Amino acid sequence: MNYQISYTCLSHVGRVRRTNQDNFICAGQHLPWGSRGTADPLWGQASAGERPLFGVFDGMGGEEQGEAAAYLAAASAQQTRLGPRPLKTLDSFCSQVNREILDYAREHGVFSMGTTAALLTFSGDGVCLCNIGDSRIFRFREGKLTQLSQDHVM
Repeated sequence: MNYQISYTCLSHVGRVRRTNQDNFICAGQHLPWGSRGTADPLWGQASAGERPLFGVFDGMGGEEQGEAAAYLAAASAQQTRLGPRPLKTLDSFCSQVNREILDYAREHGVFSMGTTAALLTFSGDGVCLCNIGDSRIFRFREGKLTQLSQDHVM
């Protein structure tokens, strides 16, 4: 598959909370612990042969330490190396991050914490998507947005 993409990532704490409970992975970059967001948008380009990983992690505001769960997911995503089977890598990543968040909660006496995830990367012949929770993935084509992911909520 031949492609050339331009990307932009940004995050802002918003008007409701004092802490930013969101994080992302944007071609190897994520927000540091306790960040209130990006000062400026992160932007760049990627082309065929590169395998950037993009994702949004939305810490669950109704849970304790949603910002910690989102940070743990983003930091782990930064260390993820995409091999020849990106879907298997994304599946393994989700299992690993789940264990990391559970371990963190146990070690810090946190009763409940979590994050949603929406991830995108490229394979040799297409785009690989993964989502957990209600963080959504859309395709913008010919002026129209189409939701590609399915919400996983109770």
